[in-house]
Amino acid sequence: MTTPRLLAVALALSLVACGGDNAVAPTAPSPAPSLPDLTGSWGVTWTVQFVRQSDGLNGEYHCYGSLTLSQNRTTGSAATLSGFAIVNPDPCPLGTFDVSGSVRPNGEVDLRTVGPRPPEGQCPFVDSAAYSGVVDESGRLRARAEQVVDCPGEGEGTHTFNYILSARR
Repeated sequence: MTTPRLLAVALALSLVACGGDNAVAPTAPSPAPSLPDLTGSWGVTWTVQFVRQSDGLNGEYHCYGSLTLSQNRTTGSAATLSGFAIVNPDPCPLGTFDVSGSVRPNGEVDLRTVGPRPPEGQCPFVDSAAYSGVVDESGRLRARAEQVVDCPGEGEGTHTFNYILSARR
């Protein structure tokens, strides 16, 4: 082989070894998605649907109140939430309850808090219902929990309650 050919082959091999013209430049990692900020006071409507197990009697009632949340900013995939919920005394019985939970970057929310009791009858508050839901792009929080409750008293018994929480700031 002649010297010019050796140089050409060496140059070609060095380009292949270094990636040549087709080399892909390294990319910076994507920034971590930001967490929705749920800190503050929220006006809440609970829509509660129920079914009495003994006879299938079913219905729905609405309770109103507020939710006050603080959010621990964390790095990673979630932030913890804490605070309290208040059920207003009209039309449902008054109650104040702790709230705990978490929020993820995609807006998914898990809360543990109250299930308001009905305006009538002997069914108790459910102070530890596990809600799952989402904060949407407009900032509205929607979550749902289901709980089986044993309601004391004549004609009562076991009920299934579906608590649908809808909140706005």
